[in-house]
Amino acid sequence: MMNESTWSDVKVIRCISPLGWSYAISKTVTERTAIEFAEQHGLDTVTLNPSFVVGPFICPNLPGSVDLFSI
Repeated sequence: MMNESTWSDVKVIRCISPLGWSYAISKTVTERTAIEFAEQHGLDTVTLNPSFVVGPFICPNLPGSVDLFSI
């Protein structure tokens, strides 16, 4: 079961360098930082991790992780 105590292992992600590894690391680090900030300032935090996002990409160049799924 995954809950608030389950985190991606940034060291493992860096070692195996899967497709989209920088995105996975940035999401993990950013979420942890937001939660720590909220705790320090007495704020409630809600994070959402969608399993799949559908729609156009807003930047002119597609990163490799997105380009794989383009039609």
